[in-house]
Formats: sequence, C-alpha cells, structure tokens
Amino acid sequence: MHPILSFPPLEKGGQGGFLSRNKTKSPSVPLFQRGIQLLLPFSKQLTGRGTFAVVLLVILTVPSYVRAQNLPAGEKQKIEALIKHLGDLKEANFVRNGTAYEPATAVRFLRGKWNANSADVKSARDFIDKVASSSGTTGKPYLIRFKDGKEIHSRELLLAELKKIET
Repeated sequence: MHPILSFPPLEKGGQGGFLSRNKTKSPSVPLFQRGIQLLLPFSKQLTGRGTFAVVLLVILTVPSYVRAQNLPAGEKQKIEALIKHLGDLKEANFVRNGTAYEPATAVRFLRGKWNANSADVKSARDFIDKVASSSGTTGKPYLIRFKDGKEIHSRELLLAELKKIET
C-alpha cells in the first residue's frame, strides 16, 4: 500500500481512521494542560499562604481583642470621657511632634493609638500615660495649644479632667 493512503493502525478495541482515539492531541491541548498543571501548585501555595496569613492574623488579633474586653467598663467609660473632652476643645489644637491638629483629628489619632496599644492600657491613667501624653516615635510630649497661644501638656489637662470624672 502507498504510504499516503495508509490509515493509522487500529488500536485495541478501536475502529481505526478518524474515529480512533489517537493518543496524540493537538498542540494547544498540552500547552493548556501544562498551564493548568503549572498553576495548580501555585494556587495551592497561595491557598496555603492565604490560610497561614488568616490564621496568623486571628492569632495576633484575638489576644488584644480579649485583653481590650478585659478592660473594666468603668475605666473604658473614663477613657471615652477623656477622648470626648479633647474633642470638645473647639478653641484649642492638639500639638503632636510640632504640628497642630484640629480636635477631631486628635480624637481619631488617639483612638487609633489606644486600639494599637490596648494590651498595655488597663485603666484611664494608663491611657493618659501610655497613649495620650507623648509620641512613641519621638518621645516629645503632646501639647494642647489654646487660642490665646498658651500651651499645656496633654497629660496635665487629661489628669485634671480625670480627677473631675472620678469625683
């Protein structure tokens, strides 16, 4: 028989010709399959890393949340009152590292710093000493600058307010 007119050999159980299931596939299929095979380990790696990241986040977040919940309700109320007092100072600015901020900005900043240091804050006095008195970065004390130019350390102002709250 002429080689051009020959048909592929019959496979076991096959019918030969175009109907036979030839084990060779089009070139695009192996590339596609190889692409999937390359992506599978990567996706498993991402899934593993993603799972690890979530577990790590939970492990790091839960203890601070639990500790924050352990803060006595009365102390939390005092801290909230101190923050509200700072927010109500309409004729003053909060000075941090030499820059003056509006009271609303100071409130957001102190809430964020309190949240970040919640494990260290066990009382309103801790809040004043560890969060609202000085910069953790530079060590400079926070100031309250009044409209007339007078400045007072935020610690002094907050301790005086705490004394009022507690009496």
